[in-house]
Amino acid sequence: MSYRELRDTTEILRALEYPRLVSIENFRIPNFELMSEILEWAVKKFDPNVRIPKNKETENDRILFVKTCVLALMQKARIKLNPRNLYMSDGHAIREFMPILKLLYQTTKSDDNKENEGAQIIALRNHINSKKQDIRMATQIANEIPIGGATIFDLLSKELFSKEARMRALSQQLNVGEVEKIVKQMIEKASREEAEIDHKLNNIGQDEQNLDTKIERRKLECEQLQKRLSKLQAYRPPNRDEFEKFEEQLKELYKEYVVKYRNLGYLKQQMNEVELIEHERSLDAERNMRLAVEKMRQENNGIPQVELKVDEMENQNPTGPRIYGNMIGAGLSDDEDDLEDEDDEIIDIQSDNELDDFDTSPNLVKSQQHSAAMDSENIEDFHPEAESEISQLEVPGYQNGYSNGIQSRNSIVEDPGGTLSGLRGSIPMMEPPGEEESELKLQYICDTDVSLEWLYQRLTEKFKCKDEPEPQWIAERLNVVGDKDLDQTTVLRVTFGWENEKLPKSVVLKICVQQSENATDDMKLASRMFKRECSAYEWISKHKKLPVPRIFIIKKQATEAGNGVIIMEDLSEKANIGNLSKGLCVEAVRDLLRNLAQIHALSLKSADWTTMVAEFSHFFYKQTADFVSNALKSWPNFDEQKAQMLEKYLSPEYMSDVVSESWNKNNTQRCLIHGNPAAHSAFLSKEDKIAAILDWTQAHPGCYAEDVTKAICWNLSPKDRHDNFLRLLEYYHFNLLKFYGSSLEEITLEQVKKNYHAFFPFVTITFLLFLPENMENADSSLLERAQSLIDDTLFMDSAFDFTEKSKHSKLVHWKAYVANVEQFKEEQKDKQTYAEKALENYNMLLNSSFFVTYSEFDIKAIQLHPVISNFLDKRKTSIKNAAMNFFKLVKFRGENPVIEVEKTKDGSHSAVICNVKVKSAIHKYRIKTNHDAGGSTQTVPYNLDLVELFCYKFLESIGVGARVLFIPNCISSEAIIYIGSEWLPEFRSFSLLDSQPSNPAEISRVLVQIHFLAAYLSLGDMHDENIGIDKNSNPVIVDFMMSNYADPKEKFLHKTNTFWNLNYAYNELLDNCTPTERLQIAKDSIQKWDFVKKLDETLKLMDKEEVDFD
Repeated sequence: MSYRELRDTTEILRALEYPRLVSIENFRIPNFELMSEILEWAVKKFDPNVRIPKNKETENDRILFVKTCVLALMQKARIKLNPRNLYMSDGHAIREFMPILKLLYQTTKSDDNKENEGAQIIALRNHINSKKQDIRMATQIANEIPIGGATIFDLLSKELFSKEARMRALSQQLNVGEVEKIVKQMIEKASREEAEIDHKLNNIGQDEQNLDTKIERRKLECEQLQKRLSKLQAYRPPNRDEFEKFEEQLKELYKEYVVKYRNLGYLKQQMNEVELIEHERSLDAERNMRLAVEKMRQENNGIPQVELKVDEMENQNPTGPRIYGNMIGAGLSDDEDDLEDEDDEIIDIQSDNELDDFDTSPNLVKSQQHSAAMDSENIEDFHPEAESEISQLEVPGYQNGYSNGIQSRNSIVEDPGGTLSGLRGSIPMMEPPGEEESELKLQYICDTDVSLEWLYQRLTEKFKCKDEPEPQWIAERLNVVGDKDLDQTTVLRVTFGWENEKLPKSVVLKICVQQSENATDDMKLASRMFKRECSAYEWISKHKKLPVPRIFIIKKQATEAGNGVIIMEDLSEKANIGNLSKGLCVEAVRDLLRNLAQIHALSLKSADWTTMVAEFSHFFYKQTADFVSNALKSWPNFDEQKAQMLEKYLSPEYMSDVVSESWNKNNTQRCLIHGNPAAHSAFLSKEDKIAAILDWTQAHPGCYAEDVTKAICWNLSPKDRHDNFLRLLEYYHFNLLKFYGSSLEEITLEQVKKNYHAFFPFVTITFLLFLPENMENADSSLLERAQSLIDDTLFMDSAFDFTEKSKHSKLVHWKAYVANVEQFKEEQKDKQTYAEKALENYNMLLNSSFFVTYSEFDIKAIQLHPVISNFLDKRKTSIKNAAMNFFKLVKFRGENPVIEVEKTKDGSHSAVICNVKVKSAIHKYRIKTNHDAGGSTQTVPYNLDLVELFCYKFLESIGVGARVLFIPNCISSEAIIYIGSEWLPEFRSFSLLDSQPSNPAEISRVLVQIHFLAAYLSLGDMHDENIGIDKNSNPVIVDFMMSNYADPKEKFLHKTNTFWNLNYAYNELLDNCTPTERLQIAKDSIQKWDFVKKLDETLKLMDKEEVDFD
């Protein structure tokens, strides 16, 4: 042991902050106690949790201590020490322990090379990652070992049975024949599998080619769609600039409107303040005058002077009511005793029926005055000079002073035009009552018996919001009752400023006329019509899907204490009400008929409504007849003869019989009839769809045709009605059956048409109720509709008497048409003359809308005309006229083509040759009828075969057929389409070829190709004139007819009877082709023509045609 080693040991211990001082002299002699402390301290440096024996008294304990420390250092530091030298506890122990101390000392140095450290870390990570894969594989193998062991165990457990079976099998004699049979079967199975695999390998090329074809087709489609997308993205609507210009102008106009509107509000405020000041001055002057008069009276009578207060004077001598409100509404306090409300019948649509026990406590009318803020939705940035709030004003309720008095019910706001619909007010409050004043002060809406307090209470109770604070409000009148209004109801809209979203922002009130003991018959009729509407709404509201507004409250009874009222949903923000003068478009009438069909179907299935809605009284029809008679008398320059002819329809008996008995005459059930399906009885959405049907005052049981006829005749212009009424009747009948949900045999389409004509005079008469009293101010469209309805009614009056109809000018042509058709059927030689005359009469009737107005003749014409049109469609004249119209108006429009028509060489009446000269180019076409049209003398009906037209286009696309055009016939029937094939000057038919083919191989290939197309497309009429070759020896098919082959594959491979009238030598060439050769030629042709792709292209070509194939 050297001095240097002892010194290094002591210095290292001091550097490692050993807890006690160690000198060189401590190791001159053996010192186990010190050595054990140092050894334990070093082991703790590597692992603080290691367990080391504490007992060192005996020799065995010391040996165990040294061994434990040596083992711990071996595990933690990977350093092997000699326990014998350590046990000596002298200089040799220090030399043995020196590597541990140096290792600990090196960890305190900070001059390591960081780059080397980084490289070592990377190398270590790579090493760890490589070991991870080994760990995973080891884990997987370890997981498989138990499974494999379990499997081996199971197999070994079965070995005893398997051995016995194996020995038994080996002991038996082998059946060689059976083994040979099984081996052969396995060989055959393997051979089949090998053949299938070879077949699949051989078809890989074809599959790849098909996939490539599909990929190319999809790429082309993608490119087309990309081009279309780029065009759509770059497209700018032509009216976009104008729209942006108008949008800027609208912004400027809106700014100007806001400024004017807020200034108007400010001026109204100032005006109300001035009126308030003037009113207060007049009240002060009146009070001073009363005080002076009372003082003089007391002085004259010797009564001591008593000072009276102003409030007491007002209570003793009331001067009149006071009106409170804001700048757009006013409340009224009434000093008269209020009558107690009688029990009214009030119906809550969503809850049970209840009585109207209106709360009459004085707390309902609060004593405080509220200030109303201007509506922030309509007024932005209020005028700086205007105050932010407008105090309630005390406005006099008279014009010439208090002496004239005020009515007990004051009109708060009357606005028939709806100009105040965008404003908000607040519920005006009464002046605080005195201690002795306990009377209820109510404010009534627009001169009606409905108070705002009652409406407020009913709505809050309805929606269960009784604690809702009183909102801002505005009331406006939506109608003006005229002399012709039989119901005489008042319609109001009340708009609230509820903060609670559960409550409706606005409601519509329909209020019945007030009843009294001295009520007139008109007022009684109006009351009955109102109750009729209440009953109709009550029944309809039970069915949620019917097109009516939501009904909140129904109060049927009209008494002296209050009028009957219907409170319903306000749809003005969702839709617009129709205009009677303008009527409705065809789409809106269609939707109206669909909704009426739904109501009719539901009422046919349910009978509970019959006890709620009654029939009209005789007085109703009498009033209607009187109004219509007065309208005709006030019509200036109205034909007296027409008026006399209409008199029979103006009797109440006729009207009652048509409405009440029509359903019984047709053996149909009664349904719920609206009675007034005019444009102003419907709410229309922006898409011209019916949002709701209202105004059910004329609801009654009757025939469905009444509503249908009124909806069509009242709302459509004469032209729209004549052009569309048949389709509308069919549409209504379809929806009636759909909504009824089961068979409805008693209502057929023919009955619907018949009932339409039966109700037509009644509908015409009732439409005259919409005309104004002063006919000079009548709307032109209303007069046009009325005049057209009257003319049609008078003509239909003799609709079932042919002798009277003959007086009409158009019926002369009808008689001539029928006579020519009958003569055409009987004539055998000169059929063309009578057919052309019949066509001339038919076109004259068709252009005059004769068949549209009188459907009976249209039905007869549908039966007569096909024989004429089928005959003329296939004549040379019709083909010529159709071709000239097509080339001039469609194909070469604007190019002034010169067209010459000549006969075909075969003299066929069903085909012509057309030469069209456009500038310097000449186009030649052969135009014929399709084969399904039949021969030139055939008169039976025919059908258009789209398959034949498709085949023509397909042959054109693959280069086998001529370029074809589809030409419609606009002359006679408009039901046939002619086929025009462009002339092929290089085409040589087989009838023109030599009797012996010069090139048998080429001719054989062409015949097989034509044979394949004929079999695949089911083409017939393949004679030598219709097939041939071009200059390049390619097949050409110029004409054919459709056939029907049961097995095209069999016909193509094994049959040879496709062609007829073909030279024997050419037929023999086809016969000599084996099925294998035919199949190979077909495969090559399909690849050459790009068969699949051309099928898709043909469909696109068909879509681009100018002809409507429907």
